[in-house]
Amino acid sequence: MESAIVAIIVKATLVLLAAFGLTALLRGASAAARHAVWSAALVGVIAVPALTMLLPWRMDVLPSGWGSSPA
Repeated sequence: MESAIVAIIVKATLVLLAAFGLTALLRGASAAARHAVWSAALVGVIAVPALTMLLPWRMDVLPSGWGSSPA
Protein backbone atom coordinates (compact mmCIF):
# COMPACT_ATOMS: atom_id res chain seq x y z
CA MET A 1 0.00 0.00 0.00
CA GLU A 2 2.75 2.43 0.94
CA SER A 3 4.69 1.73 -2.24
CA ALA A 4 1.59 2.54 -4.33
CA ILE A 5 1.21 5.87 -2.54
CA VAL A 6 4.88 6.68 -3.05
CA ALA A 7 4.57 5.79 -6.75
CA ILE A 8 1.56 8.09 -7.11
CA ILE A 9 3.39 10.94 -5.39
CA VAL A 10 6.47 10.50 -7.59
CA LYS A 11 4.42 10.40 -10.79
CA ALA A 12 2.37 13.45 -9.81
CA THR A 13 5.58 15.30 -8.98
CA LEU A 14 6.99 14.46 -12.41
CA VAL A 15 3.85 15.82 -14.08
CA LEU A 16 4.11 19.06 -12.11
CA LEU A 17 7.84 19.41 -12.83
CA ALA A 18 7.14 18.96 -16.53
CA ALA A 19 4.48 21.68 -16.37
CA PHE A 20 6.86 23.97 -14.50
CA GLY A 21 9.56 23.44 -17.12
CA LEU A 22 7.14 23.99 -19.98
CA THR A 23 5.80 27.21 -18.50
CA ALA A 24 9.37 28.41 -18.00
CA LEU A 25 9.96 27.85 -21.70
CA LEU A 26 6.71 29.67 -22.49
CA ARG A 27 7.65 32.78 -20.51
CA GLY A 28 7.05 35.04 -23.51
CA ALA A 29 3.82 33.29 -24.51
CA SER A 30 0.37 34.47 -23.60
CA ALA A 31 -1.08 33.92 -20.16
CA ALA A 32 -3.77 31.77 -21.75
CA ALA A 33 -1.12 29.36 -23.06
CA ARG A 34 0.54 29.09 -19.66
CA HIS A 35 -2.86 28.64 -18.03
CA ALA A 36 -3.64 25.80 -20.44
CA VAL A 37 -0.39 24.07 -19.48
CA TRP A 38 -1.16 24.32 -15.77
CA SER A 39 -4.76 23.23 -16.28
CA ALA A 40 -3.62 20.16 -18.20
CA ALA A 41 -1.04 19.42 -15.50
CA LEU A 42 -3.64 19.59 -12.74
CA VAL A 43 -5.97 17.31 -14.68
CA GLY A 44 -3.02 14.96 -15.12
CA VAL A 45 -2.25 15.00 -11.40
CA ILE A 46 -5.87 14.17 -10.63
CA ALA A 47 -5.78 11.33 -13.16
CA VAL A 48 -2.51 9.82 -11.91
CA PRO A 49 -4.03 7.65 -9.12
CA ALA A 50 -6.62 6.12 -11.45
CA LEU A 51 -4.08 5.57 -14.22
CA THR A 52 -1.64 4.03 -11.76
CA MET A 53 -4.20 1.42 -10.79
CA LEU A 54 -5.31 0.74 -14.39
CA LEU A 55 -2.05 0.84 -16.36
CA PRO A 56 1.11 -1.16 -15.66
CA TRP A 57 3.35 1.92 -15.40
CA ARG A 58 6.07 0.76 -13.03
CA MET A 59 8.97 2.85 -11.87
CA ASP A 60 11.66 0.72 -10.28
CA VAL A 61 14.17 2.91 -8.54
CA LEU A 62 16.71 0.13 -8.09
CA PRO A 63 17.37 -2.91 -10.28
CA SER A 64 15.52 -6.06 -9.20
CA GLY A 65 18.70 -7.85 -8.06
CA TRP A 66 20.00 -4.89 -6.08
CA GLY A 67 20.81 -5.60 -2.45
CA SER A 68 20.50 -9.39 -2.64
CA SER A 69 23.38 -11.29 -1.22
CA PRO A 70 25.57 -13.20 -3.71
CA ALA A 71 25.22 -16.98 -3.75
